[in-house]
Amino acid sequence: MFTKHRNVSPEIGAWTSLHARMDLSREDRQYFMSMVKGFEGEKHFDEWLYRLPSDTLILNDLILEVNQQIIQCDSLVITGKEVMLFEVKNYEGDFYVEDECWFSTSGLEIRNPLHQLKRSESLLATLLQKERFSFSVTAYLVFVHPEFVLLQAPRDVSIIFPGQLPRFFQRLKKEAKPLTQKHHQLAERLLTLHMDESPYHKLPAYSYNRLKKGILCPSCFAFFQLHHQRLVCPTCSYRIQASTGVIESVKEFQWLFPEKKITTPHIHDWVGGTVSKKVIRTCLKKHFFMLSQGRGVHYVARNEK
Repeated sequence: MFTKHRNVSPEIGAWTSLHARMDLSREDRQYFMSMVKGFEGEKHFDEWLYRLPSDTLILNDLILEVNQQIIQCDSLVITGKEVMLFEVKNYEGDFYVEDECWFSTSGLEIRNPLHQLKRSESLLATLLQKERFSFSVTAYLVFVHPEFVLLQAPRDVSIIFPGQLPRFFQRLKKEAKPLTQKHHQLAERLLTLHMDESPYHKLPAYSYNRLKKGILCPSCFAFFQLHHQRLVCPTCSYRIQASTGVIESVKEFQWLFPEKKITTPHIHDWVGGTVSKKVIRTCLKKHFFMLSQGRGVHYVARNEK
């Protein structure tokens, strides 16, 4: 059972918007594509997690602070037997290991993911002990891309390769044990401790005036055009309601400019006038909480009022 689902993070959402609205440098573009590929790998791993028994608690994308250090958990699975931490990698192609250093076949050295895994495992165990939960923690490094090969791989039981996933999840099903109230209390406590945003949030330099305005198509990230009260993508023909486009555009606006107030004029300018102020005002009134200050009106998320 997914206790915390995986959603597009504010960082990926902001990068996606910037990629469509401005020209990124080559380095920034590579960073963005790597981030998207990583997210796709995590979503692929979720398909395996769906196969676990219903008596399992799954928490995705947890960000926790332990002793002033941050753990970012791709997936954390609580079973009746143990707590499992999964670090998911969507690497593609051939890599090799030499003296605990990892390299691509082109000779480019990458950070050894096992070191990060062991650090996260240790910090999570410390957190559970601090919170008085006596569950063992086991961490796994999972590679999901079918074309990934690791030459001279260490004989480490914490590594799961693509071809091993079916056997691994079959074993988890066989070894499943019932959850107790204590397991559910742990999941609730971890959700309470979860940080909504990573302090390592990284974005390229940008400004409002430099960004292209309009409503982005979620399929191909071209800009929508309005036809008969519906938004239609001129590139891929994807269609959505105008109100849906407005709400998604407000999310982008919040990700990129959290210091700016959400107002009808601001959003009308942000969407490039694609839809009328009347439509925008109706959407904001329906989905946000309205605050008045003198003659001015702005909107906030309902959980911020």
